Amino acid sequence: MNVSNWLKRSNGWQRIWLVLSVFYLIPTAIFTVSFLPATVQIDYRSWARATIKQVVLNDPSVWDDKFSRENPVGVIVRTDELFNLYRGMGIPRSEIIELLQTKYTDEQAPIQISFDSINNRFKKEPREVLFRQIAIVVGGITQWFIVIGALYGLGWTVGWGYRGFQSTD
Repeated sequence: MNVSNWLKRSNGWQRIWLVLSVFYLIPTAIFTVSFLPATVQIDYRSWARATIKQVVLNDPSVWDDKFSRENPVGVIVRTDELFNLYRGMGIPRSEIIELLQTKYTDEQAPIQISFDSINNRFKKEPREVLFRQIAIVVGGITQWFIVIGALYGLGWTVGWGYRGFQSTD
């Protein structure tokens, strides 16, 4: 069907719907694009804290006398203390990760700690950026279709009601 033929045959409700749909597309597109993650944001703070927690759970030499390793609150408190200690020395979060992982994965280290699960969790995030972008775009398109579909249905319903009250003489 040709667009000009459709415009000639369409009623006023359909034309209003078309104009509103186009006008609603603009803010929807702007809103959707504003939520797209443009760059990879690696959460080094959480990664460093998870690395320190792994050390706290596995190395008894990092404990003091305040808490025991079996106490979940003690693990959290000691993790925070060590994180703040490293940050207080001016060490960037990415270097905290590298420093601890190098220390505890070295072959001469008295305690070997595996950081594979932590590293896999934080390194897979950059691969998920494309999937997040696609999901946000699909969500924006879906939201636009739902609203314009509801507008079309509302216009059709009002038109149907209006036609029902017209005389058929």
